[in-house]
Amino acid sequence: MGSTLSPRSVMLSVLLGSDPPVLPRRALVDLCGLFGFRAGTIRTALSRMVASKEVELSNDAFHLSQRFEARRLAQNQGRIAPREPWDGQWLSAVVVLERRSMAERRAFRAAMARARMGELRPDVWLRPANLEPLSPLAGTVITKGTVHWFEDGTSEPDGPRSFVRRLWPLKDLASRAESLGQRLELTRPLLEGGSYDAIPETFSLSAEVVHYLASEPMLPLALGGLTTQTNQLRDLYDQYEMLFLHLLRSYFESRR
Repeated sequence: MGSTLSPRSVMLSVLLGSDPPVLPRRALVDLCGLFGFRAGTIRTALSRMVASKEVELSNDAFHLSQRFEARRLAQNQGRIAPREPWDGQWLSAVVVLERRSMAERRAFRAAMARARMGELRPDVWLRPANLEPLSPLAGTVITKGTVHWFEDGTSEPDGPRSFVRRLWPLKDLASRAESLGQRLELTRPLLEGGSYDAIPETFSLSAEVVHYLASEPMLPLALGGLTTQTNQLRDLYDQYEMLFLHLLRSYFESRR
């Protein structure tokens, strides 16, 4: 099969990338079939996704549930370069609730990751205030009185660039963006060739790029060169996605 994706991850990925996030049952089954999954395995995965309220079934089409809206917003945000210039302000979040369940802690960390906050130390999160307001899930955490938010000019005495290096592995992220860009260029001829056999490999790579863009910190240019590599990746992926979606649509039409 050549992929570590599961039927569930394939279906979630394609729904998260669809606008609106809804696809017919047949399209999902056919897509998973390209990855070598058996029809019974796919149907079982769909049943479990419905039972866990990840998707909803209506008129033989599956809709992504509302619980994934924050993830969709993070993906969409990651496709657009952050606004410039940055005014030097920082956003800080400090947890003030002493006792939280493990589930609450995990939900909060997930919300911080989607909001692209960096963890300075346990329960203290920061980032440059150069992005749009936080995700809906992060907002629900705020209303529970779990955390206090501050927007100010916080920085380290030795400069904000040194500060962000403590919050994010910038060299690793830049290297990752460059590697993904190279892989996009290497596999683009597969999409241009128009073979449906290219869909699993290029789909898996697309999912990696989207995940990266949904999680990288989107720092201002003033705080390092990471934005340069990531913006190059965004441009490459915009072109790559057009080719991929054209091939995917062609495959779905051929299966009607």
